[in-house]
Amino acid sequence: MLDGALSGTYLSVRIEERCRQFENWLSMDAPDVILKQADSSLHEQEIEPHSHSTSSNRYVGIPVGAGHITGVARLLTTPHQGEKLRPGEILVVPSTDPAWTPLFLKAGGLVMETGGYLSHGAIVAREFGIPAVVNLPGIMQHIDDGQLLEVDGNQGVVRQLNK
Repeated sequence: MLDGALSGTYLSVRIEERCRQFENWLSMDAPDVILKQADSSLHEQEIEPHSHSTSSNRYVGIPVGAGHITGVARLLTTPHQGEKLRPGEILVVPSTDPAWTPLFLKAGGLVMETGGYLSHGAIVAREFGIPAVVNLPGIMQHIDDGQLLEVDGNQGVVRQLNK
């Protein structure tokens, strides 16, 4: 057993344990954020991924691109709609992939329904120095195209200014 080989008895026990472990993992919900602590242990960060207050029109997500901007929201569902985006406008999208990258050259900010620190939109926003907030499920139903928004990429807050 010390040479890395398991006998048939131990192997069947190991397989049963791994099957139980896999079934347990399938029953769990993936966390929105996983952080590494100083003691090198991993844990789920207990955060509310998004919130909405109708009185303040304020949404809280995950801050992924530092900075602060106030600008016009441009809601796009595909990168093919990119001609609608004007320089400095805030790109509001469900998610991004490499096809969206040219639009980051014009965008002044990014608001994304899905994503985390390592999502495509987050990485590109940081590379381009664009304030960005992600993980705001359903945000596209609460914001109107052309509406004035404030995006705080330091705190992860998006505010509607003229609703």
